[in-house]
Amino acid sequence: MTLEEFRRFADTWGGDIERWPHPCRAEAKQRAATQEGEAILQEARRLDALLASAPLVTSERTSRAALAVVQQIAGGSVRDFRQSLWGPPAWLMPAMSFVGSALIGVFLAMVAPYGPSDGSTLVLSAILDTGSMRWVIQ
Repeated sequence: MTLEEFRRFADTWGGDIERWPHPCRAEAKQRAATQEGEAILQEARRLDALLASAPLVTSERTSRAALAVVQQIAGGSVRDFRQSLWGPPAWLMPAMSFVGSALIGVFLAMVAPYGPSDGSTLVLSAILDTGSMRWVIQ
């Protein structure tokens, strides 16, 4: 095992050789016995310890982060980012939503009949019937 391969394994699998793939452990232990190999493993172990420890998050730190987010939103930078990301003006999305809703309404009015041919009542006809809407108008 070359020193570069040893470094790549240490970067991938960490500083504990027992976590490395089984076929290369014997060669890795021989390389770890050298001064260069030990230095690589020490560096990998420091990174392992750093990744294993939980970050210190105080309530003051979370409050500052929340305040910064609120300030960014209030400052309008989120809206500017959205406009620069999507390109179209801010009024286009609500307008397209309205047009889409209108098209769906027209489509449903044309496709869904107000009443079935067998004489029974559909829910749509009960909703759209003016007699059932009196309580809304009054």
